[in-house]
Amino acid sequence: MPHRTSTRNLLAGALSVALLAQGLLAGTAAAAPANANAANPANAAANQTASTTAAATAASPYETVPRADGNNLVFPVISDIHINGSARASSKFKATMEQINAIAPGYDALVSVGDLTDNGTSAQYDELMSIYNGLKQPNAQHLFAIGNHDYYGSATPQAAQSLFKSKTGMDGLYYDRWLNGYHFIVIGSEDRATNGTLSDAQIEWLDAKLAENASPDKPIFVFFHQHISNTVYGSDLWGHTQNAAKLYGTLAKYPQAITFSGHSHYVLDDPRTAHQRDFTSLGTAAIRYPELEPGKVQGNHPTDDITQGYIVEVQDDKVLVKRRDFHANAWTGEDWVIDYPAVKAKFKYTDNRDTVKPAFPASAKATVVGGSVTETRFRIEFDQATDNLNVHSYEINVTNDKTGQKATSVLAFSDFYLDPVPAKLAFDIGGLTGDTAYTASVTAIDSFGNRSDKTLTAKVTTGAKAPFTPPVADVIDIDFMDGTAKDVSGKGNDATPQGDVGIAYDPAFKKPAAWLKGKSNEFFAIQPSASIKSVTQSASIEALFKLNSIRDHAVFGNTQSGGLSFESTDDGNMELWLHAGGNYTRIGIPLETGVVHHLVGTYDGSAVTLYHNGVKVKTQGVTGAIKQPDIPFAIGADPEANLKGNYVLDGSVSVARLYSKALTQEQVKYSYDQLAKRLNAPSFNTLHDGIAAGRALAADASKIGDAPGQYPASAMTAFGVALDKADITMMSRTAGEDEAKQAASELAQGRAVLEAAKNGAAQTGAYLEGQAKAVAGQTIALTYGIRGDAASGSVAQDLTIDYAADKLQFLGFEAADQLKPGFQVVDAEDKDGKLRIIAAAIPPASELQGHLLQIRFKVKAGAASGTTALSASRIVLADASGTEKTIPSSGSHALTIGAASDNAALLKLIQDASVLHQNAVEGGAIGQYPAGSRAALQTAIDNAKQTADNAEATDADIAKAAADLQLAVQSFKDSVNKPTAGDTNNDGKFSIGDLALVAQGYGAASTDANWNDIKAYDFNADGRIGLEDLAYVARRILGTQA
Repeated sequence: MPHRTSTRNLLAGALSVALLAQGLLAGTAAAAPANANAANPANAAANQTASTTAAATAASPYETVPRADGNNLVFPVISDIHINGSARASSKFKATMEQINAIAPGYDALVSVGDLTDNGTSAQYDELMSIYNGLKQPNAQHLFAIGNHDYYGSATPQAAQSLFKSKTGMDGLYYDRWLNGYHFIVIGSEDRATNGTLSDAQIEWLDAKLAENASPDKPIFVFFHQHISNTVYGSDLWGHTQNAAKLYGTLAKYPQAITFSGHSHYVLDDPRTAHQRDFTSLGTAAIRYPELEPGKVQGNHPTDDITQGYIVEVQDDKVLVKRRDFHANAWTGEDWVIDYPAVKAKFKYTDNRDTVKPAFPASAKATVVGGSVTETRFRIEFDQATDNLNVHSYEINVTNDKTGQKATSVLAFSDFYLDPVPAKLAFDIGGLTGDTAYTASVTAIDSFGNRSDKTLTAKVTTGAKAPFTPPVADVIDIDFMDGTAKDVSGKGNDATPQGDVGIAYDPAFKKPAAWLKGKSNEFFAIQPSASIKSVTQSASIEALFKLNSIRDHAVFGNTQSGGLSFESTDDGNMELWLHAGGNYTRIGIPLETGVVHHLVGTYDGSAVTLYHNGVKVKTQGVTGAIKQPDIPFAIGADPEANLKGNYVLDGSVSVARLYSKALTQEQVKYSYDQLAKRLNAPSFNTLHDGIAAGRALAADASKIGDAPGQYPASAMTAFGVALDKADITMMSRTAGEDEAKQAASELAQGRAVLEAAKNGAAQTGAYLEGQAKAVAGQTIALTYGIRGDAASGSVAQDLTIDYAADKLQFLGFEAADQLKPGFQVVDAEDKDGKLRIIAAAIPPASELQGHLLQIRFKVKAGAASGTTALSASRIVLADASGTEKTIPSSGSHALTIGAASDNAALLKLIQDASVLHQNAVEGGAIGQYPAGSRAALQTAIDNAKQTADNAEATDADIAKAAADLQLAVQSFKDSVNKPTAGDTNNDGKFSIGDLALVAQGYGAASTDANWNDIKAYDFNADGRIGLEDLAYVARRILGTQA
């Protein structure tokens, strides 16, 4: 029987073959060791007497004496007992032995063809032999073959073989016996390899034994645990492969040979269990539990109850092989009859023995089970077809009525292995789309692939679509985005590294990913948890990964005796494994190396569906609960409970997610599209490189300081802010190429600003300074100059200013832009973001230093927000003698461009406040401002400018700065010296002169042209100068008006 944890163990096989070639492998001799019968005295007696009526009187081992019942021999053949210490295994073997005694009393021998035990331990052998010796026929011989499971408990093949022989009393690993004139040959695999290992020496020994006294009139019985490849039912997947051609060719020379083999556990009810081509092969099913081929909705282990074997009756001209259902205490199917003499042309159980198609009775129909229809599934029920031999399975195809395309296809066994076989079958069909009309068609298929001409059909319209909701991984959600394997689902299913594995940025994913080298037991483990174990009724598993090689390796999952996972075969077929209803369902797709793949597997309780890069690959029907084993979930391995990892991954994993529900096709596509935004954004690699280089620079304390070549601490702090901002985009799970490109550009500009601030060799050189922040459409003015003695003696200058032409427009020069008397721009050229200026010192200027020139730019409409740098990149000076020199430049200026709404209003307030400040005069006169008030307003303006120029200022900061400045402006205006009401001539007293001025305006109204000149006399604010206003002044003169 196959065992998952050893299906690819080739090392032991290679070792055994090497030892055999040196004559070192135990049990290769055909002769019995001196103590062979001493291990089992009962067997010694059996060797002396084959049966009570036959071998006792045989004069020669080649002579046949008939039994009293007319047969020459009677012997049961069973396989795959798998004693493992469990009551279930023991009780099945006991019941089988008891029933054999009842239906074949006085049998001559009992043969078991391998996997006697589950793990080949001493205790399991002891239990096996205790049951056998307690129930066997006293005069019967027993012939046991070794199976792959019988090797599992030993450290070496030699140890396993020695234990097998000592416990069972067999003559060797391979051996032969003559029973009443019939040749019995037992061969055995030489290591634990699943499909068996046979050396050339063993096959050559087999060839010699087959020739011994061979006659076409008499069968030769050959027993081997593994099937002979390309023969019986199950031999395609579980047949011997390592030395298959030589084994088959050896047997093919003897058409009278009958081989018995187990291993697959495939049931006897299928007619392909008997096969004849060049010789006869018979599959022996299993005692412990049945299996079937994968790919059907019931799974490859649909029930544990079936126990089967053969009772073989040998007669002069034929061999009758009776199929027995030990679980039902009944015969099953017709007897196999092998006629003698053996003539290939007369073989009955050939590959092409059946061409009759199965057929549905006229009354048969298919219906949709009432109440079963949902958005994504329905249940179909139909009557069974009939066949001359065996209806093996059904294919149920579901077609979209509107598009005519196949939506899903389900293969299901006919339940031919059950007792009795049901007259009707019903299956859940899932993986469909809501509010869609479908037609389901059912085709019957027999064991030989013949398909029914008639199909049964049923129509169904699925339920209404539920509103779309983005998928949320609610059990495991690990994407390594923060450089850790932390689970962000909220369930705490974090992964921990085992061995030499790690997490690093991977340019293929444009984000961090886990890397694994394919070394034993090195992977990321997620311990079993209640949230994982609760995923039983439905599930989705998702992974984003890259393979470095084609080999057996696992990406993500927990499939050891249960679970679900993504695992690749050695030929590159990446498979979804899901254990539901007691069986594994597997769906695969070939994947290439070096390419990022996105896989999602879903299970909705009725079907398993595999998606690749958002596209459905295949749906396969399956039902039952998911068995969640008590082992870790693993990223990069198929784990065991002891934190060992099988089939470790050689590759990288960027996303590993587990959901407690089945995602819809729309949700799968949505998830892939979200991840693809990152995959298709190369600017993330640029951004990552910029951040990495920036972080390394910022972390180097030797680069920060006041010395030449160092970066000022304040400049590095500002660059750190730019790095933090870039990190936000880098770690975003929703950002795409546009966001990454913008962030990379802004970080590059921030780095340029940092470099511009780098301390020069001397505190001299060119500089640019001015406004630090602007919006689209705004004009900015920068001041260019030279400080220190860098320009000493120079009278001519060749200057280049670099700027971002996609964001700024040079506005040209005006006379007022030349800030130093005698400094003259002679000519200028503006081309592709480079502004070249030729200037000279015209008397009275003696040299070119200090503030020299104002350079005006306009921010272009549509300019992208962010920081851009303007720099004086090349400054060449010449003195009066014509000698040229290039001077250093710290002349880089950072300009942050924001959206118009960011600071436009604040800048307008600053501009208006500056004009107010500039025109204000302090003094005691009317219209003047109190001493110190202009300084207070200037402080408010400076504070507002600081916020406006701050590239990191938020909208809230700008709003507050605007409010503060507005308050300061209003306070300043309120402080202006105002005339005292009634003192119209402003002489500081109330007198008749004041009344005279008001009288001159008597009768005027607000509609008059000169109203602004006299409206101050409208003391009661009624829009006219009247008697009330004259009376007001008179009361002030008299002192009766406050």
